[in-house]
Amino acid sequence: MNERSGRLVLWLLTLAVSILLYFQSRPISHTREKAAFLPEGSTRKDGVTVRIKGDCVKSGVYQFDSAMSLGTVINMTVPFCQEFSRNQGSIKKIMYTGDVFLILCCNGKHVEITRDTMQVVEKMVLGIPLDPNSLTADEWEMLPRIGPTLARKIIADRQLYGDFLSTCDLERVPGIGSATVKQLEGYFVKKVMY
Repeated sequence: MNERSGRLVLWLLTLAVSILLYFQSRPISHTREKAAFLPEGSTRKDGVTVRIKGDCVKSGVYQFDSAMSLGTVINMTVPFCQEFSRNQGSIKKIMYTGDVFLILCCNGKHVEITRDTMQVVEKMVLGIPLDPNSLTADEWEMLPRIGPTLARKIIADRQLYGDFLSTCDLERVPGIGSATVKQLEGYFVKKVMY
């Protein structure tokens, strides 16, 4: 086989792989879908989804049973540390979906734990429901059909009339109709609890 026919074969092979990948890829859409790495039906209603980072076996997003304490999770993810920090109360705390735990192990002697919350973009990607009463204007803009002007109107409405008790309450904001609420409701908790 000469050089020219070798290039043709390589080009045809590249074209075939590209076409195959194109037809098997998923289009980007603003519809609410499950996260790609969580198999259908794998998310449990009584489970919590958290991100663990720092000095652990493998940093990443994990889903645990809601009955597990933070201490149990640390034992599973940081087995090389022999004892926890003196603040034992923090390891008995309940974990909530969307929590981020930074675990720092110092010389295998103790563990420092910092709790934070996932950013809105990460929650959206993972399918974690958002709280409409804690979003900033910039975070509202990340949602479909919400631009800068409408985001500012939502924040002003929330400050003037109080928290949204459900996604239907968003209709009180000028510029948001039932079609927009229907498209957004998959991003939020069904009913806001206090």
